[in-house]
Amino acid sequence: MLLATTVVLLRAAATIDSVGASITSVSVNAQVTVLFTATITEPSVIGTGVNLLKTDATGRTLSVVGVMNDDGVGGDVARGDKIFSRAVVLNESALGAVYHRVSAPFRAVILRTLSPIITIQVVPAPPTNVAPTVSAGVDQTITLPASASLAGSVSDDGLPAGAPVTASWTKVSGPGTVTFGNAASLATTASFSVAGAYTLRLTATDTQLDGTDDVVVTVNPAPPTNVAPTVSAGADQTITLPASASLAGSVSDDGLPAGAPVTASWTKVSGPGTVTFGTAASLATTASFSVEGAYTLRLTATDTQLEGTD
Repeated sequence: MLLATTVVLLRAAATIDSVGASITSVSVNAQVTVLFTATITEPSVIGTGVNLLKTDATGRTLSVVGVMNDDGVGGDVARGDKIFSRAVVLNESALGAVYHRVSAPFRAVILRTLSPIITIQVVPAPPTNVAPTVSAGVDQTITLPASASLAGSVSDDGLPAGAPVTASWTKVSGPGTVTFGNAASLATTASFSVAGAYTLRLTATDTQLDGTDDVVVTVNPAPPTNVAPTVSAGADQTITLPASASLAGSVSDDGLPAGAPVTASWTKVSGPGTVTFGTAASLATTASFSVEGAYTLRLTATDTQLEGTD
């Protein structure tokens, strides 16, 4: 009687050609999709059993992430190209590294074949650009025709790297026109066409983000302009010696400077003889003449700054 014997020949190992990941580092606390790939050209690979493993730094398996496919979907480039793929979402909360490797079964191979470790570094998140910090200065009050002196300041985080930070002044509100000495300068002047409350804005940009701040300038109207007193010395007259002339002058004033007294006085301007005033500082007085002739008398009034005469 003859007995049949089946002999199964087993190989010691098979080869995973190469493995990789679409990126080599991720930012901490950032959600990133990573495509892991394994190239396996060995025909005896059991394609449905190629797994992506999560490991520690020594290669010890921590968990099975999932099956890697060569079906042209889910991130895999092309069906049947011998490149097995799996997309994984990483969102690591600690700095350091995460480790993966590929495990693949082969026909007639006792143990699964493990790939080298794929290391992805977890690095600090890049700095986030913050808008420039802007100060337009303190609110102020001016009186026309004066200009407001503006002194703004800007600070920035230097992002984006190499980008210039520029600033400009604009009018936000107010009753009149605002003219800036140099609208692109932090320190400049602002002139106003009419009195009122104006809001001015300083805006700074780092080419990506803007920062702003407002300043209120209260513009008071220009003070009234002092005008010289208006003086009347009265009508011309004719007298016969030894009579005196009765003088009746009048003075009106605008009240400026505020609180300043208005005083008046009579003087002789021309004539052949001597003129004697009853009270030279009185608007209503008399004038006596030493000889006959034509005399010009002047009434002068002053508000301490300006004089008026007649």
